[in-house]
Amino acid sequence: MTKERVLLALEAWKETWTLRMLGRCYRMCILLFTEKRFFELETNVLEKVVPSYTTPGVGVTEIKHPLDLLWALLLNVLMEVVWEKTGMKTRIWAREREREEAMKALSGDDLDEVLRFIRGYLAPRIKVREMREGLVAYYAELDRVKARERGSTLRIEVARGGRKLRYEIPFFDEELARLVKERLGALGLPNLEVR
Repeated sequence: MTKERVLLALEAWKETWTLRMLGRCYRMCILLFTEKRFFELETNVLEKVVPSYTTPGVGVTEIKHPLDLLWALLLNVLMEVVWEKTGMKTRIWAREREREEAMKALSGDDLDEVLRFIRGYLAPRIKVREMREGLVAYYAELDRVKARERGSTLRIEVARGGRKLRYEIPFFDEELARLVKERLGALGLPNLEVR
């Protein structure tokens, strides 16, 4: 039996519908792009919106008066102070770094070892109680995998037999989203379209 190597591992949020959330929501998944297959692990973690890894701030798109700039700077400074005092900023940055490092570490390893690591070590640490295989298919069985970057979010759409699965992957900044998009495009997988 030949070993199947994981080329890229990503934590993603799949658009779904569930009675538990009374409608549309997002389910946390782990996507594994292997040498031969697309592999989705679904978790029990549901959110109404895709979690954001950016710190909220007030952006000014149009400055009509010098006081607008002063007001925006004051609000940004106040938000920074609140985030620093509550420790939220540090937790968000630490969570993003841990997530990126864990997913990078999984790339290149044997699929069976990666699945054992995710289920046995990673899942309890990211507070996942349940994990099951979702869509698992050879690339030739997929109609299309489309990835596009929009700001600091990478959106992936997987189409198979008229069914489309949509995933969002939030990043801390636009540079990280662009780098992962480029890495995905460099894999050269069949039926993969990267924009």
